[in-house]
Amino acid sequence: MADERQILVASLREHFEGIIEATDLFLQNLSADNGSREELEAARGANSVLKSECADWRKRALETNGALKALKGQFAELEQRFDKMCLLCTVAVGILKDYAPDLCAKYSAELAALIGTEAATEPAVA
Repeated sequence: MADERQILVASLREHFEGIIEATDLFLQNLSADNGSREELEAARGANSVLKSECADWRKRALETNGALKALKGQFAELEQRFDKMCLLCTVAVGILKDYAPDLCAKYSAELAALIGTEAATEPAVA
C-alpha cells in the first residue's frame, strides 16, 4: 500500500511540476514575443493557481502519509496484543488438557459445532 501511495504522490508531483514548467516556459515565450499585458497577466495568474494547487496536493500527501504512519503503529500494537492473546489461549488449552481432559473435550466439541467443523480428536491426557 505504501508503494502505491508513493507512486501516486510521485505521479502527481511530476504532473503538477510539468504543468508549472510548461506555464513558466509559456510566460517566457510570451514576454519574449511582447504579448499583450492582459495575456501575460492571465498566464501569470494561471501559473499562481497551479502552484497553489501543487502545494495543496503536497500538503494532502503529507497529511495522508502521517495518517498512514499512525495507522501502521496502531496495527502493530493490535498485532502484538493478538499474539499475546493467542499465547494465553494456547496456555489455557494446555492446562485444560492436562487437568480437565473431559472438560476440554466437551468445549472442543461445542466449539466445533458452533463453527461447523469436526472436533479435534486428540487422546485425553490423564
